[in-house]
Amino acid sequence: MPAFVRAALRLTRTDLVAKVAKNHERIRRTTTDVARIGGVRVNARWTREFLDYDPAEDLARIQAPVPAVTGDKDLQVNPEDLARMAELVPGPIETHVIPDLTHILRRQPGPPSLRAYRREAREPIDARVRELVTGRLSAKLSSPARDAA
Repeated sequence: MPAFVRAALRLTRTDLVAKVAKNHERIRRTTTDVARIGGVRVNARWTREFLDYDPAEDLARIQAPVPAVTGDKDLQVNPEDLARMAELVPGPIETHVIPDLTHILRRQPGPPSLRAYRREAREPIDARVRELVTGRLSAKLSSPARDAA
């Protein structure tokens, strides 16, 4: 992909990330259970509680293997958060950032867009995610440790 296209995508993403952050701040300023943000009814109370939750303490207690997958077009969660998760989880963790993948684990070519989510939600989860999950399960189910149990 040419450098100017990558730069344009970063600018587009930054604008969407800034818009989401602005909406989050508007929700934080609310005191009601429900609010209208951009003309849409939002469960403001739940969103405020969700935004205030810091998973660091919970992540630090996980001893089980953790497969963590996101996409480089995830607009709700910064893909860079996987590095922080890897620092916090004391058990084995395997992280993957998949190109052109959104928060809902669907492929989204072109610039990232929240508007495409409704249509994309009707599509199956991206094949790369399915391959990661099924490959991990196949390896786990066929491991010698399982046979010895």
